[in-house]
Amino acid sequence: MFQQVHDSYWWPNQYMFIGLYCHSCHECQMRLTYQNTILLQPQYVCTILRCFDANSVHMPARSDGWKYVVDIMDNLTGWVEAQVLHKLRALAIAEFLFDVMC
Repeated sequence: MFQQVHDSYWWPNQYMFIGLYCHSCHECQMRLTYQNTILLQPQYVCTILRCFDANSVHMPARSDGWKYVVDIMDNLTGWVEAQVLHKLRALAIAEFLFDVMC
């Protein structure tokens, strides 16, 4: 949970605050009266493919043997690259990433 928030925002004592918030019960979280007085500061990535999300999806088997789709999305531009694979292997994914980034 901390890393997800930290990737987009920062404020003083962030780690301690998120830990306390996550460990409190649901009713306590809903009853919380603390108002953060420091504005959230989004962190922006300024280089293409510096930060991206990668996914692999198992698709229903087809007659031509393609069973997997691997895709990456650049967080700065939203650009998506995808490739289909016969087998989901680390080497095939590494080659795909290398082809996209180099």
